[in-house]
Amino acid sequence: MVFRGAAEDSSGQLCEVLHLCHFNETKIKESLRWVDERAANEILIAANSNYQIFDIVARPALLFIVASLWGELRSLLLQGEITSAHVIDRFVIHSYARQQQKESELGFMTLTLTERRYFHEGLAVYMASRGRTNQITAPDLRAAIERLYKAYPERAHISDAILLETDRPALRIRYPDGDEAIESVLTDVRTHGILVNDLGQRGSFRFAHKSFYEMLAAKVQAHSMLNLEPAFYGAIKEAMDGVIDSVRTKSPEILSFFSEFFFYQLRQIKGVDVSLAAFDLLVGANKPVGVSRAVRLWAVRSMHNKFSKDVYLLRLF
Repeated sequence: MVFRGAAEDSSGQLCEVLHLCHFNETKIKESLRWVDERAANEILIAANSNYQIFDIVARPALLFIVASLWGELRSLLLQGEITSAHVIDRFVIHSYARQQQKESELGFMTLTLTERRYFHEGLAVYMASRGRTNQITAPDLRAAIERLYKAYPERAHISDAILLETDRPALRIRYPDGDEAIESVLTDVRTHGILVNDLGQRGSFRFAHKSFYEMLAAKVQAHSMLNLEPAFYGAIKEAMDGVIDSVRTKSPEILSFFSEFFFYQLRQIKGVDVSLAAFDLLVGANKPVGVSRAVRLWAVRSMHNKFSKDVYLLRLF
């Protein structure tokens, strides 16, 4: 986004959106000048040998992430076990881990890695469920944090992973006073994560990259639908009054990320052929009112045609 100064054009638009095209091989190579030669060559070879990898690294923002985490992502990419959604998710988790390292050294942060993840993922769902496009005002941010805090277990950690991150008591035991807790969590969420001030609107915030918001919103719905980490995602669902089941339809990008998470995790549970299992989960085979597969197929096809041409959804047909 390019901002135009008032002196330059006070009567026109204040900003102009610029879209980055996918890179070709030459641009990818030029953009990897800052990476050591061995890693750059490995990325190029991997991209030329696999279209899915090329599609990931041809996107400027994802190329930077892949190059930054190449040591961690190399084997997964080469085995075809990672998608663009997982690349972005790994980068976000990496960002949380860096914050966690500061906490271990300085000991001043309110939230652990998993607690911070809970509030950011819940915030992304809150924004998507209300039709936001990666922007939230300060009052709405506070409202979302209050909802998520109240839905957090009163006397227990929201995930066993927190036991490996800290020996402190659960969040609502550490911060039993509602107002003080909200202020402490708000400060942490704003300053020690992936949320930044939105320069386009005073007093508003956004995720540092729009794809972070889209990926996190999609991840919550996919994991919730598959009943993964039930306490964690159940609390987010409760905080949002159960309104997360339609998040994936809010944009083609969220739907695409949802399909990547959904099919990847379903394969880990069911094995290679997951078409019928995915179909039944997506359109409600176990609902009280029986609906023929033909009708449900029509519903999924309609959703697919409207929102996405994603290859993962095409496998349903």
